[in-house]
Amino acid sequence: IKDLPEIDFCLISHNHYDHLDYPSIKKLKDKVHHFIVPLGVEKTLESWHISKSKIINMAWGEEVKIEGITFGAQPSRHFSQRSLFDRNETLWCSYVIETSSHRIFIGGDSGFGHHFEEIQKRYHSFDIVFLECAQYDGRWMNIHMFPEDALKAAKILNARYLVPMHFGAYSLSVHPWDDPLVRLNAKKSRIPVIMPLIGTTVDIKDILAYQEHWWEDIE
Repeated sequence: IKDLPEIDFCLISHNHYDHLDYPSIKKLKDKVHHFIVPLGVEKTLESWHISKSKIINMAWGEEVKIEGITFGAQPSRHFSQRSLFDRNETLWCSYVIETSSHRIFIGGDSGFGHHFEEIQKRYHSFDIVFLECAQYDGRWMNIHMFPEDALKAAKILNARYLVPMHFGAYSLSVHPWDDPLVRLNAKKSRIPVIMPLIGTTVDIKDILAYQEHWWEDIE
């Protein structure tokens, strides 16, 4: 975190500990200009001494324009919880980001569902979609997608490029950490799958350059 530059926008999809980590936010908070969060999560950030002026909370269907960029909160198929007694007391969401040149979808944590069709009806198509494709298990398929689900969702969203996420960090399931990448690479898809090395800064204008199979060299 100390090596990161100033951060214009930090988007948080929900309040689970692997997405809203107190030690990380504590180190990040002075670098971030705007935190964008689902409805209710602002209370947690405020309790961590983050100024209200930095926080924007959003409900599904809402949009806000900041510094020429439009952020829209959309549904995902998941849940929220940080303790035994607060299940679903705050919202969870996906995000649409629109600039003058790109429309981007960030799926957050989500199982596969009809919400992708509803989002596509509203926005029609996306240049890039970031979709979770890991920490899957047949027991919780309603809240996490398999790699094949991510490909189906990208197709429904009329995406030009798919960037897989939610792998190689917290281990919540029993599959090998690189299994999502292996499975995605094995599928023949008309949508290019972009798999940048974790920690890489990606130039969107040259996005097809980030398709090397870097995980094959990691034991």
